[in-house]
Amino acid sequence: MPKLAKKCPKPRGAFNWPILDCEPSDIPVRVPVVQGANPLRYVKTNEAGRRVGEDHPRAVLSDHDVELLWGFLEERAALIARLRRAGAPQARIEAELTQAGLSYRLLAAKFDVHKQTVAKIANGDRRGQAAFRRRKPYP
Repeated sequence: MPKLAKKCPKPRGAFNWPILDCEPSDIPVRVPVVQGANPLRYVKTNEAGRRVGEDHPRAVLSDHDVELLWGFLEERAALIARLRRAGAPQARIEAELTQAGLSYRLLAAKFDVHKQTVAKIANGDRRGQAAFRRRKPYP
């Protein structure tokens, strides 16, 4: 009897294609930026000695991605300020942001993160610390 192809469960936020005939080890998983990094390279820490930025174990975005996101957020703030000076209602501002691709939802889709992550980066709740020093990672 021929082996039937089965679909494996798709993890959240990973890939958009179906995987056929897979083992549990074949299921794609989002790997944090830090895993697989060179153990001899230095990591960025804050004043308390804790890892910050892309060197944090739970980091999803690289420092470069966050800088790109900050650029988009600056464009977004400039567009909002220009529309508010013109006296545009909130519905028009939201429509303009969506059309320009600068809404939190669309930015989150570009960077493959949740829109609340984009909002927290914009408000400074995440990625708001600068690296105080670099140190060797612990073994």
